[in-house]
Amino acid sequence: MTYETKTSYELAYWQAQANEGNPREGADKYKRYLTLLQVQPSDLDAKTVMDVGAGPVGGVLQVCSPSTAIVVDPLIPDYRDEGLLDLPSGTIEVATTIQEVVPDDLPACDYIICTNTLDHHPESPDADYLLSGIDKMAQMLAPGGRLLLWVHCREPNQLDYGHDVALSVRDVVDRIHTNRLQGGFHLLGGDPVGGGRWPTLIINAWRPID
Repeated sequence: MTYETKTSYELAYWQAQANEGNPREGADKYKRYLTLLQVQPSDLDAKTVMDVGAGPVGGVLQVCSPSTAIVVDPLIPDYRDEGLLDLPSGTIEVATTIQEVVPDDLPACDYIICTNTLDHHPESPDADYLLSGIDKMAQMLAPGGRLLLWVHCREPNQLDYGHDVALSVRDVVDRIHTNRLQGGFHLLGGDPVGGGRWPTLIINAWRPID
């Protein structure tokens, strides 16, 4: 799928939400994500929080009050052009993919959340490039900071127009370990939040305090 087609698909989804009077679709969904990741929204209050692939309304920022909020999403300019962008005041906007973020340009994070995003990319690169996003997120964690990761690990026969690169459970877990993060892993037979039928890996990992 081309960059233009993927972008159009994503914009059409959010435009449909706005047309249906539900532009903030996802607030309840993010509460469910956090519950399953064993985190309370209040845990993110007064912290530095980054949402990767947050969409036009800020993802997890809808349900918490961080001291510093960061959104990484390559479609931020498109959301703005379409009149869809509605991020909390003061949010640091990073209009690129997580793989292309320069960690030194941003503050260290207490929490980074990345839900149903790691296997999405407008350019359809290979799996190793997608997994390099974990490297970037690990670099941006403050000591003791947590990475909250929700990844669809589709089989090759489960790929589709918006998800055309397969990420294996082993490769995701190995990349977490390579970055010396510690934490818990749970593999679910499907996605209990989004409703997908594909294997879903949820991770609550943290950077050790040296």
